[in-house]
Amino acid sequence: MVGRTISVFVLGLASQLSDAAQLHTSSLAGGSNEFDTRVSDTAVMDTQWQANAVNGGIQWDEPGPWKKVKHVLDDGHNVCAGGKQLPDLYVLGVQKCGTSTLAKLLAGAGVQIAHSPDNAKELHFFNMPIKLDYSLEWAEKTGRHWTAIKKDFLPMIKWEGSSLTENRKSWQDYYMPDCPTDAKGFSWRQSLADFTPDYIRIVPKPQDFEMDDHWRPVDLMNISLPMVMRKMYGTTQANKLQFVVMLRRPLAQLQSAWYMAQRSGFVYCRSCKGVNFQSTLQKHLKRMQEKKLSEWLWTAMYARQLEEWTAHFSSKQFYIMPMGALRKEREHVNICKDIANRTNFPIGCHEGDIPATFAGVHPLLKDDIDESSVLYKMFLKVFTVENDRLIKKLTDMQGHGAGLANYHGGKYYEKAVREWLLTEW
Repeated sequence: MVGRTISVFVLGLASQLSDAAQLHTSSLAGGSNEFDTRVSDTAVMDTQWQANAVNGGIQWDEPGPWKKVKHVLDDGHNVCAGGKQLPDLYVLGVQKCGTSTLAKLLAGAGVQIAHSPDNAKELHFFNMPIKLDYSLEWAEKTGRHWTAIKKDFLPMIKWEGSSLTENRKSWQDYYMPDCPTDAKGFSWRQSLADFTPDYIRIVPKPQDFEMDDHWRPVDLMNISLPMVMRKMYGTTQANKLQFVVMLRRPLAQLQSAWYMAQRSGFVYCRSCKGVNFQSTLQKHLKRMQEKKLSEWLWTAMYARQLEEWTAHFSSKQFYIMPMGALRKEREHVNICKDIANRTNFPIGCHEGDIPATFAGVHPLLKDDIDESSVLYKMFLKVFTVENDRLIKKLTDMQGHGAGLANYHGGKYYEKAVREWLLTEW
């Protein structure tokens, strides 16, 4: 067993899986733990995973209202390459929208987290060009040889003309667990998730804006992560993936992100550095009206990001969850069932309180910005268009098979989608 992986070992699995072809399970997301008795219910967590499962004082795999259940045979949903398991579930974002809370719920239910020794929750592979070489993607996008780029950030990143095969090898070797297969070749279903909430915004930036200061190298290269990810997986494996996107009112997301950045000395958001939230927001909104886009505001432009992701992956592979839906006890059970069914990974879905995992301490939004203020009206002038664009995009995605958490309206029904989103986020 390679060190620092997060595999699950199922003891005695081979002797109990005598007839793989006839194995059937009950509902993947029921509250019951009753699964085919031929599947072992004894799972031992890798000690390396246990050692790395604590990050920021959090035990990520601590049991919660979403429970582990007995393992079942894999029917083709595991994603493996080169003997390594690759993530089949991505919580793409958005940052400060409850992604850590969702990660803790899923990890407590047995979903394994793809991670490095430095971060027990997030892998940060695709958003780190020191790990993944984007030079040939840049060359394809620009029509120039990869050595022709002239950027100050080049000494800080990997820029070597690495082939797709070489990039895949780097990815598989980056703390990925071994495929969950026993000595006789039987595989059990084990969902592996990448909870890096930064991925959703790594798409080409809008052509109607100029990029303002303090963007990262991966943004300045203007790479399409969904396009790269599809190449890395290959068509067959890419079509197995499931994506969860959590959304929050843009102004609330920006406020939470700003106060988190302030606590870190603006290490995590250099573009939003400022004396206070209000004056910083006003400055950025003015710049946006001048068609100069900051990294901070870009994070809340959800529609434009989803447009690029659905250009490379089917809407059927997406599950959209407003932050507020996860806070409601009865509704989170339905969310649990939806994710279990979409991933084909059995979870025991039960009611129970869900405390926020990383609850930032900052003023209430209404205390920071009054809705009658000039600043609030300025924000609405800029973001009402973006929100309308998001509702249209979600309506189209839902009509084409995307899941909307606890949405009960009809297909392509924009009015119902609008009401659902504005009520839940």
